[in-house]
Formats: sequence, structure tokens, C-alpha cells
Amino acid sequence: MILIRKQVNIHILLPLLSSSIANDRTTQDPPRYALSDQRRQQLLQDARTSRTKWVEGEDTQPPSTSSYFQASTLSSDSHNSIKTIVNELQAFVDTLKGLKYEIIPDLTISDRPSSSFITLSAEVKAHQVEIAAYQQLHQSSSSPTSTPHQWLANRQQNETRFLVAYQDFITVLKLPSVAEIVYQIQLFVTRFEQWNLAQMTACHSQLDRPGYQLQQWLEKTSQQLLHVVSLKKVVIAFPQISHSFQDAVLIQDVMESFVMERVYQHALVCSPDAAEADTHLFNRLSTLQFISFEHLDLPVPTTDAIVSEWQQLSEDLKLLTAFVSPVRKMDCVLRICHALTQLLTRVNGKSPSADEFLPGLIYILLHANPPHLKSTVQFILEYRRASGLVSETGYFFTHLVSSVAFLEQVNVELLSITTTAFEEGLERCKQTVQVDRKKEEVVEEIDNERRVMMMPTVLDIRNRRRQQWQ
Repeated sequence: MILIRKQVNIHILLPLLSSSIANDRTTQDPPRYALSDQRRQQLLQDARTSRTKWVEGEDTQPPSTSSYFQASTLSSDSHNSIKTIVNELQAFVDTLKGLKYEIIPDLTISDRPSSSFITLSAEVKAHQVEIAAYQQLHQSSSSPTSTPHQWLANRQQNETRFLVAYQDFITVLKLPSVAEIVYQIQLFVTRFEQWNLAQMTACHSQLDRPGYQLQQWLEKTSQQLLHVVSLKKVVIAFPQISHSFQDAVLIQDVMESFVMERVYQHALVCSPDAAEADTHLFNRLSTLQFISFEHLDLPVPTTDAIVSEWQQLSEDLKLLTAFVSPVRKMDCVLRICHALTQLLTRVNGKSPSADEFLPGLIYILLHANPPHLKSTVQFILEYRRASGLVSETGYFFTHLVSSVAFLEQVNVELLSITTTAFEEGLERCKQTVQVDRKKEEVVEEIDNERRVMMMPTVLDIRNRRRQQWQ
């Protein structure tokens, strides 16, 4: 009897308990913190600003700092003091970065600043005249049945077309409707920087290599971007981008360049062994600077103008490492090889054959001696789209690879030179390299002393702050 009563009581109490719990949930207090409309709009604007700066390649600062100072009750003197402290801390951090390269001299290019790199944004700014002329010509020659390929006349227009497509690509990425694609690109860049490239590039399986994974991701993401642009009717708002986004391969190449610019310092020299191989090749070419035209069976220049042309080609080839995207590196090779072909044609009176062209490219490459040459070749082979390594561009790039291989193993038997002259030239160049290194060490030591003398002391900073508060 007691057991039955207990069961009845439990069955009666259960509905009451559940109803009370439901009432507690419905009458739960609202969250103590809720964003105001003004704060929500401010955060959205900060997110757009941060995304735009990242797309443009600028260093993003903490987004809400300035707006917080403006909305706070701090006085103007406090604002100025905070800005002064921030500037002093930034100067201090920059000084520490400079000291890092002096304390650790064997840093690879991945640890070096990128001020000497030629980015696509910088190229777009430098070629605004050509871009404007291209766009005007394209608008005047456009028709419903025409394609972007039909009226391209030469290589220079192809390069300008690529820069125009990159400019249109940046314009699209700044739009709020494409924010999801930008976040996907940022996520991939972050993941790429965490890859162990030394291990991945040593894999024999193509599926595990970074270049294959990059191209697979590019193909998928570029198609998503084209779909978003078509779905959101971006072309209607920005009709000038319509011709660039008609070519899916061009957009994939532009996205490839955009991504590789952001991971270039991590991807170019992927391991200490690669850095050591670059240094070894650079030092070897430095000791072979005595090799001249007659040693490679090239016609000796008869005028100073022809000598200047050879020297200019070597100077242009030094920029091979400065270009940070595989496409622009290939364009650099193509541009130099075209100029070399024209030079040899004028000198020989006929178009050069492969056996005549290769020694000329070897001479230019030897006297250019660009840094990280071997890593640059591997960088192009790994990350450039496979179909971009064929046709005329691939033909000239194959000659560049052959030239590097020749210079890695060149000896007296492969040159038109006697053994005595080869050894004397080798010794002479080694001595020149040693003298140049001593000069660089002296100049670096003087710069270090000047930098230390220019650094403010703690007392200087204190006096400066006291003067500001007064």
C-alpha cells in the first residue's frame, strides 16, 4: 500500500517538475551583455577594413583601437601619449629585427624582410599607363562574339592583360558579397604556412606534394569565385571586370599569384638543405665570373652598344628572385629570352638555333648570378600550373633549367679554354670574392656602430615623455 502511494506521488510530481523547469527556462533573464547597433556596425566596418587591408597586402593593425580611443573619454593629451608610446615600441621592435640578422647571420630568405620583392600590387601601380591603354583598346575592340584572346598582339599585351585581371580580382575581393571566398583564402594561407615543406617536397607521391594540393585548391576555389561573381551579378555593378572573369584559367592564374605572394617567404627556401644548396651555387658562380664569350663559343661583341645589351640582360635576370609569383617569374624568363633571341639574330644575321641560344643564356645567367637561383627553379616547377609550363614559355624555361645544370657541373673540359687559363681565372675570382666579403664586413660593422649610436637611451625616452606632459 505504501509502495503504491509512493508511485502515485511520483507520477503526480513529475508533470509539476517538468512544467516548473519549462517555466524557469521561459522566464530566464536576458543576457547581461548585448551589442548595441552602433557597436555592431562598428565591428562590421572594422572587419571589412581588416579584410580590405589584407587583400591589398597591407599590414593589418588591431581594428578597433582608433575607434575605441575616439569613443572613449580619454583626453587629447592621453591620446597623444599613447600614440607616442606605440611609435616608440614600434621603433624598438624594428631595431630588434635588425639586430636579429646581425646575431644570426645564417637566416634564410624566409626570415628576411620583403622590401626588395616586386609584388603585383606594385607592378599595377607602376604600369597604370599601359593598363589604361589596354582597357581603352579592349572597350573599343569588344564585340558580342569577340574573346580576350583574339586581339592580343604580343607578349607585352599578355603581361598587361594579366595585371588588369589582377586589378579586377582585387576589386572583386573587396566586395562584401565575396567575403566568404576571402576567408577561405586566408584559411588556406594559414594552413600552408603550417606545412612541413621540407618533408612534403621530398614525397614521391604527387598527391602529397604541396604544389599538387595548391593547384587542387585553386581549381575548386576559383570556380567558387566565378560562381559567386555570376550569382551576385557583380559584373553588372562593375562592368569593367567582365572580360577578365570570362577566362577561368586566367582567374586561376591570378589567384595562384595572389596566394603565392602571401606564402612566398615560407615557400621559396623550404629547408636548410635548400638554403645550403643556394649558397653553394651562388659561391660557385661567383668564382666563375672569368668565363667570357669566347669560352662559350659565342661571338665576341664588336661594339660597346652590344656589350651594354649583354650587361642589361644580366641585370634584368637578377630580378628573377624579386618577382614573388610563379607566373611573373616565368614572364621574366620569357621577356629575357625574347630579348636574347633578338640580340643573337642581329649579331649572327639569322635566328639562333638551340645550340646557339643555350650558350648565350648560360652567359647571361652566370654573370647575373641571382640569389636563391636553385630554389627559384624548384619553386616554379613545384607551384606553377602544369599547363603553364608548356608552349613557348615552357621551352625557354627548359633552357633555363639546362643552363643551371650546366653551371653546376661546368669544368675545363666543357669550355673552350686551357687548363692553365681556367685555374688562373678561378684563383683570381676567389681572391676577388674574399676582398669583397671583407669590404662588406667592414661596411656592416660601421653600420652597426651607427645604429647603436642612434638608439635612444632610457633617459632620453624619459626626458621626451616629461616634455610632452609639460
